[in-house]
Amino acid sequence: DMDLLDHPQQIIQDGGFIFSASLDDEVLGVCALIKLDDTSFELSKMGVCEKARGKQIGRKLLDMAIARAREIGAKAIYLETNNQLKSAIQLYQKNGFEFTHESHTGASAYQKANVFMRLTLP
Repeated sequence: DMDLLDHPQQIIQDGGFIFSASLDDEVLGVCALIKLDDTSFELSKMGVCEKARGKQIGRKLLDMAIARAREIGAKAIYLETNNQLKSAIQLYQKNGFEFTHESHTGASAYQKANVFMRLTLP
């Protein structure tokens, strides 16, 4: 996790995207689409600062990420999260993500990940 957070430019250099939501020059939330291959991405590093929670920022970030993936012809978006993040899981489910049994890579790179989901794009 820290390597990715310390080098976010690598996400973009590898063909991914970073989205942010801000108000008055203050970043309130972020998420990334990390390119896995030509047709799939991983939704990663999604977070909204505590004072901005409940204002639909996470939903808007997710909407932007899904729209961008569709726009470039992606067929799937994967994500890995933790079962304690119930609000996030509900948000993902409302947007069409379905549970899978394991990480898209077979072995999660995230120590706390125990929930794996996939969104199939038309």
